[in-house]
Parts: sequence; structure tokens; C-alpha cells
Amino acid sequence: MKRILCISLCFVFVILVSCDKNITNNSPIKPYSPSPEDNQENVSLNTVLTWICGDPEGEQVTYDVYFSTNPELTEDQMVSEGQISNSFYPGQLDFGRRYNWKIVARDPHNNISESHVWKFTTKMDTNLPPNTPSDPTPADNSTNLGITQLLQWECTDPEGDPLTYDVYLGTNPDPGAAELVAQDLTVNDFNPGALGYVTTYYWKIVAHDDQKGSTSGPIWKFTTIYQDVTPPSKVTMTPHKCDPGDPGCAYTDRNNGIDAYPAGNLNYNWMKIQWDDTPLQTDGDIHHIEVWRFNEYGDTAFVEQIPFIPDSSTYYDKFIGYEEPVIQKTWSYFIIPFDEAGNFTNSDTVSYRLIEVPGLQAPINNGTFSVNDSIDFSWSAGIYTYRILFFDTSHNYVYSEDTHETSFNISEIDFVPIPGYSYIWRIDAFFIIGQAIGSESEERIINFTQ
Repeated sequence: MKRILCISLCFVFVILVSCDKNITNNSPIKPYSPSPEDNQENVSLNTVLTWICGDPEGEQVTYDVYFSTNPELTEDQMVSEGQISNSFYPGQLDFGRRYNWKIVARDPHNNISESHVWKFTTKMDTNLPPNTPSDPTPADNSTNLGITQLLQWECTDPEGDPLTYDVYLGTNPDPGAAELVAQDLTVNDFNPGALGYVTTYYWKIVAHDDQKGSTSGPIWKFTTIYQDVTPPSKVTMTPHKCDPGDPGCAYTDRNNGIDAYPAGNLNYNWMKIQWDDTPLQTDGDIHHIEVWRFNEYGDTAFVEQIPFIPDSSTYYDKFIGYEEPVIQKTWSYFIIPFDEAGNFTNSDTVSYRLIEVPGLQAPINNGTFSVNDSIDFSWSAGIYTYRILFFDTSHNYVYSEDTHETSFNISEIDFVPIPGYSYIWRIDAFFIIGQAIGSESEERIINFTQ
């Protein structure tokens, strides 16, 4: 009996093993639902191929993509192998072409399913190319130009398509591939760098839209100047006019070499720098000016590059980016004018020492008082000579008086306010009358009634 049971169990085991060997893995689902659809017409040049596929067992499927204008899709037409994504971008296509494609899906067991060969046709070329590039800078046939030029042009597209530009520049009157100096620019300007002297340059722009349309502009030309080796004339800096304490000064709010900073920062003054630009106007070829400053502690710094504008020879240094205290230091300035050829000449130097800025205490800003009131004026500062200055609201000088104190009563000076008038007042501090050493306070307004 036991022998019969053992034989029966062995028979069942053999049957089960035989059944297991007959279990097979299913191939992936055949790719379907293509986009573009099969035989679709008028397809965009920038289309993305997509399809739907899966695996019966839920296993990972990879795809081989075949794509060509050749109806016979062989291994040579496989453009992507083993990708996981069920989409593929073949790049920008051609107008009016018929394309063929198929997908081979593969599971981890190397089982495959192959789609039909799908077909689609791209749209015909109805695109309008860009308009002709125009309005060049430098202007066509310009002469005597500097060797640093920014090439600029105008161009639009009749359909509003985005444009890119190729720039051709050289000495060849018919610029070609050898003169291509920039490609696929998205802006309508180009800096070629330093050019040669006494040279005629030819240039053109080819504009491209995103539909493979292009338009070549006309050939423009310009000629550069003879080499200029003469530097600009030397500039003389103007000593600070009406420094605090200068006798006979027609005081205004802006002529004492420094500029009052808004209330709230009592350790800060702007510096006013001036120069005589008459020699530069005579030169006639000045391009820009560099402003430099330094102090006795070696803090030399390039301040700013400013364009040369005739009769505009004043600059206010606001110490932007300088994080150390600016008071109790002597600030020296010089400028460097540059001409169109890059030649330059340093100016002389002008200096001004900033001392502690008087901190106004009383009266409050924009306060209103009767002309008969006893008004106390006070400020905080070191041991200096001080000058109180009054201006009308147009900053015309009205009155000033010197003192060694840091306070006074209005009755102690000869200032006689007019009822219904407002005045601007400030305090200047200095060491010695006539020297470029000082500072000025913020400005405040005081109003008077009857």
C-alpha cells in the first residue's frame, strides 16, 4: 500500500514539473494609437511621435524607434534604441515630405511586438520668410569711424515668428562663409571687438525664422579712421568752490564741494568733483571718462565710467560700495578721459578732507514758529568752527554767521525772518577758513508766521 502511494506522489510531481515547463511569458502589447495618426496630412514640422503600449505581465517595456522617408524601414532607419519613453522627437522636419515610422516593443525576456508601419505627410511651405534686414548702424558707406563699433540692425517677420541672425563681417566685398563671425544671435546687435585702422569692412545679416525661412540682407560697408596715437589733452580739476569757510563765497546748497545727505545718516557726505572740459571739447574725439579716488590709507578705487558730454563736467561721488567710514579722511580725485582710439591722459588731482558731520538736533524739520518766538538751534559735533546758513526755498543765499559753539538762540544773530516765509538751513563745519577741510549737515526747513 505504501509503495502504491509513493508511486502516485511521484507521478503527480512529474506532471506538475511538466506543466511548469510549459508556462510561457507573453510578448508586449502591440504598439497602437500613433500620433500623428496613420496617413495624417498637413503635420507640423516640429511634431513629436507618440504611441501607446504596455505589457500583459506589467513588466518594463523598452522601444526601438524606426523613422525615415524610405518606406522600407530596415535596421539602418532605427533612430532610437532601447528607450523607455513612449515619445520621440525626430527634429525639425522638411516641408511636404512623407515620413514612415514604426515601433518595436521589447520586454525583459527579449520578447518583442512590432507595430504597423505608420505614415504621415508634413505641411506644405506656406511660411513667409523674414523681412529684409535694414537700418544698419554704422550707416552704410560711413567713413572715419573709430575702431570700436557696435553693429546694429532692424528686422521683423511678417508672421511674427521669432528670429535669429547670422553676422558676416570682413574685408571681402562679397562676404561669405569665411566671414561668418556670429551665428544664431537672438538680439539685433553684435560687438566685433577692436577693428583695424584705415580699413573698409563689409558686412551683412542673414535673418532666420523658426520655420526654416531665411532672408539675406544687403551688403553694407564702413571705413575706420587712421590710427590715432595722440592722447587727450590734460584736464585740470577745479578746486572745490566755496569750501566751508571760504570768504566772499556766494553760498548755495551745492557749491561748497560736498552735498548734504538726507537726514538719518550723519557720517556721510557726497563729494562734488568738477573739472574744466574745454580742452576735451577742442579734442573732439573723447569717448568716455573714468573717475578715480583715493585716500591717505591707500584705498584707491575706480569709481565709475561716465560718457563724455560737453559742458557736463560735474560728478557726485556717493561712495556706493564703500563700507568704511568716510569721515576723518582726505579724499583725492582724478579723472582719465579716453578718446575713440583708446588713448588716455590722467588729470591732476583735487582733494577734500571730510570731518565729522554736524548732527542737527533742534529745531525739528519743517517746524513752524512765530517771528517773535525764541528759537534755539543746536547740533552735535566735535570742536570745529561752524557756520549756520539760511537759504530761501529756491536755495538762494539769505544769511550766514560763524560760531565756535554748538548752539545759539535766534535772538543772538542778525537773521530777521519774514512772516509767511519758509527757509532752508544747515550747519557747515570746518577747521581753517579757506581750506578744503570740512563737512556739511543735512538740510532742514523752518517756517515762520506773524
